[in-house]
Amino acid sequence: MRTLALFLLMTACAFAAPSAVDSEHLGPMKLGMTAKQVVAAVGKPATRSAWTLEGATGTWIQTWTWPTRGLTAIMGAQSRGGAQSVDRVWIDGKSTLATARGIRLGATRAKVVKAYDKDVNEEESSPDRAVVGSIYGGLIFTLKNGRVVQIFLGAGAE
Repeated sequence: MRTLALFLLMTACAFAAPSAVDSEHLGPMKLGMTAKQVVAAVGKPATRSAWTLEGATGTWIQTWTWPTRGLTAIMGAQSRGGAQSVDRVWIDGKSTLATARGIRLGATRAKVVKAYDKDVNEEESSPDRAVVGSIYGGLIFTLKNGRVVQIFLGAGAE
């Protein structure tokens, strides 16, 4: 009986509906893109930080920036100097990139809520933050004076 219950639980998890965040992107930037794909999509970064071991995850990370595009990506690898992929990414400043549902910097909170509707996590949101999915893996809109000033995609907390 336990085996059947475990099988049913695993099957349900395997066929669970994809989350709103699974298909998200900021312009051409998606979570999991390889370094080569990133450079092909947005060009070489203006800066790359030194390698840092992230204690909470055990991932080696580098911060890549494209200041003229208002774009920053945290690139993660399993080992220092290893193959990298996009772990988290955000836009701010004068970025013109948009989410999969067309939200850009400057959008109102009402527009964010309308675009993401039931996917907005009201429990983790606040007057200055709208969270789609979760802070542990989602899309986080930072607001100032009711307008989006930063859009973050990835895990904002471990």
